[in-house]
Amino acid sequence: MSWRRATPDDLPRISALLDAALPRAMFARSNLDDFGLEQDHPRSMSFWMNGDDLLGISRQGGFFPIASAGADWPALVPHLKGQKISRCLGEAGTARALLAALGLAAHPAQHDADEPLLHLKIAQMQTPDTTGCTLSPITEPLRSTAIAWRTTYNVNTMSLSPDQAAPTAEAEIAQYISNDSHRILLEGGAPVAMTGFNARTRDMVQIGGVFTPPDLRSRGCARKAVALHLLEAQRGGATQSVLTSANAAATRAYAALGYRQVGHFTFWILAEPVTL
Repeated sequence: MSWRRATPDDLPRISALLDAALPRAMFARSNLDDFGLEQDHPRSMSFWMNGDDLLGISRQGGFFPIASAGADWPALVPHLKGQKISRCLGEAGTARALLAALGLAAHPAQHDADEPLLHLKIAQMQTPDTTGCTLSPITEPLRSTAIAWRTTYNVNTMSLSPDQAAPTAEAEIAQYISNDSHRILLEGGAPVAMTGFNARTRDMVQIGGVFTPPDLRSRGCARKAVALHLLEAQRGGATQSVLTSANAAATRAYAALGYRQVGHFTFWILAEPVTL
């Protein structure tokens, strides 16, 4: 078999392959559901197929490999000449193999990490005591707090410069508000943590952008925020959750909720896109 670009007739097969690959295919699955195949939106998807192996590519240059360990990436490379790439997100072994085939394994990246991939059945969550806590959307009075927190996150976690981090945070928070995707935990009425969903399917939500200010850490704030947001999602029909963990302390906090590691996930993000 050989690689070929998918057509609308392939959508049922693509959907089945993405569903079978969850939770490691959440970004591609969510983008396809929300923005369609070969549409004008920056996150609309195209796909290359070779048997059961897939490479999803968003219009803004995001690469999402969903494939077997033996995927023939070198055979795909000639088809991708002239394609823009801005990031590669996927199961670690698969993503690293694709980057090697593209000749980008050693290319400088703004953010380059393999993080533990964790999964939870929400019904089995160990819910912490949230007495005195409420979860709020990012309302206008909370916007400036959310932007400040996201700016710090972008500097410390995403390796952005302060000059880049602030305007990026402003745009991100505006998008979070528009999508109603993120929440702020209030404790005694004061904001103490933020959490959100960066992808979702019919019954699975992917946690992203969790942040607690440094002076409020080690109090379980992030764990409470995630738990309350998951309970909200459960009321809306979600039964499962997935996330990646940036450090050992976060991994311990998620493990306390009942999350269990199911693999590793690569985040390879460029400061500026390159053309293959």
